[in-house]
Amino acid sequence: MNGHHPTDALPLGLLELDPTGIVTRYDPTPRASLRRESVVGRDFFTEVMPAEQLYGFRARFLAFMDGGRLQERFALSVPRDGGALRVQVVLAAHGEQGVGRRERLALVRITPEQPRAAA
Repeated sequence: MNGHHPTDALPLGLLELDPTGIVTRYDPTPRASLRRESVVGRDFFTEVMPAEQLYGFRARFLAFMDGGRLQERFALSVPRDGGALRVQVVLAAHGEQGVGRRERLALVRITPEQPRAAA
């Protein structure tokens, strides 16, 4: 895939990524055209949504997976088809304290934004 996707070919909904960036779960929105099985098991950064605008996301994702913070939240807005695509990200460490290392995962919500009216 190249860096440009038509909006209907994007995984609209909630995705869960493992520490390497592989999609482990996908809950599509009712408007999403992609099926779960077409997204799960694929690398988010190279196969699902390889866009130059997400470079900062990948860097933050990798830093979080190596770091000690318990949670980080941020959002990105990616231009798409006359509007924008909102990418909301929650990076979280979970697991029981005292049982060793916490497991880390990323939750990514992708939703379309409406085009902004000219002022």
